[in-house]
Amino acid sequence: MQTPPILLSVWLTCTIGLLTACSANQTSVPQTADSPIAVADSSDVSQATSVSPEAMSTTTSPTASPQPDPEPTPLTPTDETTPVPPTATLEPTLVPPTVTPEPMPEGPLSLREIQIEGLPSPLFLPEGFTINVFARDFPNRPRFMAFSPEGILHVSLPEQGTIVAMPDANDDGQADELRVVAEGLNRPHGIVFHEGAVWVAETGAVLRLTQPDEQGRYQQRETIVSDLPPDGQHWTRTIGFGPDGGLFVSIGSSCNVCLEEDERRATITRYEPDGTNPQIFVSGLRNAVGFIWNPVGELVTTNNERDLMSDDIPPETINIARGGEHFGWPSCHSGNIIDPEFGIYGRCDNVTAPAFKMQAHSAPLGLWFYNGTQFPAFLQGDLFVAFHGSWNRTEPTGYKIVRLRIENNRPVHIEDFITGWLEGDRWGRPVDIVVGSDGSMFISDDGFNVIYRVTYSG
Repeated sequence: MQTPPILLSVWLTCTIGLLTACSANQTSVPQTADSPIAVADSSDVSQATSVSPEAMSTTTSPTASPQPDPEPTPLTPTDETTPVPPTATLEPTLVPPTVTPEPMPEGPLSLREIQIEGLPSPLFLPEGFTINVFARDFPNRPRFMAFSPEGILHVSLPEQGTIVAMPDANDDGQADELRVVAEGLNRPHGIVFHEGAVWVAETGAVLRLTQPDEQGRYQQRETIVSDLPPDGQHWTRTIGFGPDGGLFVSIGSSCNVCLEEDERRATITRYEPDGTNPQIFVSGLRNAVGFIWNPVGELVTTNNERDLMSDDIPPETINIARGGEHFGWPSCHSGNIIDPEFGIYGRCDNVTAPAFKMQAHSAPLGLWFYNGTQFPAFLQGDLFVAFHGSWNRTEPTGYKIVRLRIENNRPVHIEDFITGWLEGDRWGRPVDIVVGSDGSMFISDDGFNVIYRVTYSG
């Protein structure tokens, strides 16, 4: 039986109309910030670095064939973080991002293998760079460093309670000796030379050491700040003198995430040089172990964000402050992640966003703007950060030195500068970075208990 022409015409017209309407509806669905495919804000780690979080944590040898990941061996962190028992993964709340960044290009650095006598594995550096062990044989873990006005490198040994000087009188790139210049200290960490004295941050105090004897041992000890909140999960204290002459002290939180009783916890607090008039300069920083000032006088910090949420959130951060900023902890992390436990006490609406986000659990500690002239011009003025490395991530990450390219005093791109410490059994853990008067870079490693010297010869 044939279909009448008029009915066939009506059927075709309806069918075409329905198809057109469906197509129109599909192409008109808006992509909002709440959509699953929405791109994160301008400092999101994957966009800002042009690599995925997985790629950011990769430190595989450029020439080695990929090997299956071994079963992770849990670390027992005995540094600035005291571990807490793992719990079930918590689901965070993301605040919708508002800015879509332009993807950054790949960096120009290509790393090559360098064998160093006495190290368990080779390290990988850009072409033209070399690295050697400047100082070794420390009784325990070397942490933060500073150069004296005479150009002698000093380092803190918190577990030993000492400050050690490492002269290199013949300029051969290796320390002549490890000379104890201060001892009997309570977990000293941050050190800085200022106005004829060495200032030391203990876990609960700031000291001013003067009058060195012929062997360089400081004979006079003055307590400048006596009541810092001591110990806790984050016990390290870092100090520095700002462009305004004030004494700045970084005080980490006492816990992974909690409500603190002492308002100076999770802050960087400013004092007068005589220890008076404490004022909270920035707050909401869970553990800002390293800080420095950029060329325009802004405070730049690393921050270790909270643990036990997931392998990839919240990202670690670089933060830039002029004073008065609140960066969110404990209720908000990395600028837009509401804490699943403490978010009820505050959201992310009035939180200062980080300047840059990095792979979660990298544990960024020391940082330094390269201010020498030895390195190539395109690296001068860039920010170098020590990733101490994860202790409880399923697949370990960090354990390297990264370079953050700086444009208009803001980090815009990240790439590996030195890797290799993650090879094998995670044998090295970079802590701090300083640059000497000749432009050489020095890196402390409290995993292998050495200090490295990095130079460039082209």
